[in-house]
Amino acid sequence: MQLFVKGDDSMSGEKALSVFLAGDSIVKTYEPAEFTGGWGQYLHLFIDGRMVNFCNCARGGRSSRSFINEGRLGEISGAIKSGDYLFIEFCHNDDETKSYDTMYNRQTPLGRPDGNGRYPVIKGEMISTASMPSEYLQALASHTRYIDREILINAYETIASYGDYYYPYSRNGILGSFKWFLKQYILVARKAGAIPVLVTAPPRLTYSGAKLADGPGLHGGDNYAYIRAVNQLAKEEDVLLIDLFTEFKHIFEALGTGPAHCLTSVKSGALTGKWPEDYDSAKKNPAVVCENTHFNKFGAYLLTAKLTELIVKQINRGVKANKGTESFESLMPYIFDRPHRRVPHPEGINASYNTLKQFFKYGVL
Repeated sequence: MQLFVKGDDSMSGEKALSVFLAGDSIVKTYEPAEFTGGWGQYLHLFIDGRMVNFCNCARGGRSSRSFINEGRLGEISGAIKSGDYLFIEFCHNDDETKSYDTMYNRQTPLGRPDGNGRYPVIKGEMISTASMPSEYLQALASHTRYIDREILINAYETIASYGDYYYPYSRNGILGSFKWFLKQYILVARKAGAIPVLVTAPPRLTYSGAKLADGPGLHGGDNYAYIRAVNQLAKEEDVLLIDLFTEFKHIFEALGTGPAHCLTSVKSGALTGKWPEDYDSAKKNPAVVCENTHFNKFGAYLLTAKLTELIVKQINRGVKANKGTESFESLMPYIFDRPHRRVPHPEGINASYNTLKQFFKYGVL
């Protein structure tokens, strides 16, 4: 894994600090020919990449559990140092209220909440990679007329790639709950003297009337259970939090489904081409379906703008965590807090400037 991901600068010269990103497809860096974008790839447009290293370790399809099983958190642990930051965003792939298909490698149960709705921190226990979670085998058998040999082989090969042992899926998180896995990222950062930052995942664009829907597959349902768990952990561990979910829930509901989909990517095979011309053409094709999860490059740019804005607001309010020793203050000298100071977008993001202007009234920029 290449940990250091440049913005448009070289690795030469001493840099003030590094920002590490652990996350999934909402955070990862995409190729220029892909319509989809991740907020992690645009940080250098808002925070000076000449002075800050951006280490985007996020990968699509990963959960808080699979990221650890693949050794990715271990690689961050070996590179992160005192004064650095570790931004942590997981949820979409952890959500166990979706189909059973990714139960064996991605899904991470919340566990049973207590009487106050607080989800448990249940310590993870490793088992042999020769073992498949019984819950997955049972679900597979109950959902298919026969167990597809190729699907099962692929599952075993995925688990075998983790090494000799791994953290498995377990009902009610008895072998490791979502909050426990997230806590491991916090511990890695603090052990190195770095600053952990929890980031809530933005909502899926699924509406129920004028409001975003809440239900299975939508961050756990039950009032967005996985988002509530991240907020709980931030308070319990006294960690800095960037609440992208709440911000974009408000924005999406203010915009409505039509305008909001100008921020998302597309399906139906029309995922690549020259941005933004080919994306605009794809959107006009009636056979092309708009995404409800992933952002296009314009949407990811706005997501990064909002994230940076929330950092600046916390700095201005003097927000600190971990007994006052952790804050965003060391990033402040490098944040381009005015649009005219930012680095021009290398992929022609300003081609959608007319759409961008709509968002000033929603407080995105």
